[in-house]
Amino acid sequence: MPEMQTKASRYGVLLLNMGGPRNLQEVEQYIYRLLSDPDAVRLPAGRLLQKPLARMIARLRAPKVRRRYELIGGKSPINEATAAQAAATQTELGLPVEHAMRYTRPAAGDALNSLAAREVERTVVIPLYPQYSTVSTLSAMKDLQRCNGHAMAYRTVERHYDNPGYLGAMKAELRATLQQIDSVLRTHVLFTAHSIPEAYIQRGDTYASEVERTAALVAAGEPGIQTWSLAYQSSVGPVRWRGPSLEEELQRLLSTGVEHLVVQPLSFVSENLETLYDLDIVFRQACVESGIKSFHRVRAPGSSELYIKALAEMARRVIGEWEDGNA
Repeated sequence: MPEMQTKASRYGVLLLNMGGPRNLQEVEQYIYRLLSDPDAVRLPAGRLLQKPLARMIARLRAPKVRRRYELIGGKSPINEATAAQAAATQTELGLPVEHAMRYTRPAAGDALNSLAAREVERTVVIPLYPQYSTVSTLSAMKDLQRCNGHAMAYRTVERHYDNPGYLGAMKAELRATLQQIDSVLRTHVLFTAHSIPEAYIQRGDTYASEVERTAALVAAGEPGIQTWSLAYQSSVGPVRWRGPSLEEELQRLLSTGVEHLVVQPLSFVSENLETLYDLDIVFRQACVESGIKSFHRVRAPGSSELYIKALAEMARRVIGEWEDGNA
């Protein structure tokens, strides 16, 4: 598809994601970069000691985390998945599309350099976090601003949890999984999302409310869903996190007689350690040992046709609004 020109300037798109280690040697540095980010993690020693403490924790945790990555192929799949999403969105749009990672390469500065080299003057930025959070979206946007040496003009799609195209992609993945299950079985759909400390929510972070709204929107009008609920995963440390946790919800479901479970993650648009290890290995085993007779996990939308069309439509809408403002 030929690249689309507008009357005012040339546009591009930048997809933002968290990133992950590209090999086992990068695990410690990845953990360090994540823990060094005060927007993502607020360590008890405060900002002055955040980096030294992050270095110590990363060194201690790296061996355990490496073993987890070994079980899913020795690296995070999120880097290749995000690159594929960028390539597919570029094909769909006919505009330059780059991607950047918060804690690994390509960094935001690398992506902006690539867009500038392609003569892009205005960029639509789409964080691949459907639900807005200071932990993910705001951190990524601050990083982008710091790296914007070209003073690139950009506008951001801050959240897309209620975007019809995104919801359609999520519903399609869920339906495909439900179709594999005997309809006479009493099957419960368990939506999951990465947890967040309650203190963040009390300070105004909208992530949890948007996750809860996402679950309701995905479930709405789906005749294949008999019952559903929402739980949170991947919490660490002694602070209070948003619940119920996966383990707490599993025990509640068992007490109600649920034996067949379909799990759909809502806050991840690509497969990663939290889906392939936390859900597919750890939680699946917990379910089997607890008496769940069948466990199915809905895949992330990734580069599905519906999700790529949704990303392209978000970009077109922002470009249209930008152009209208120039009139």
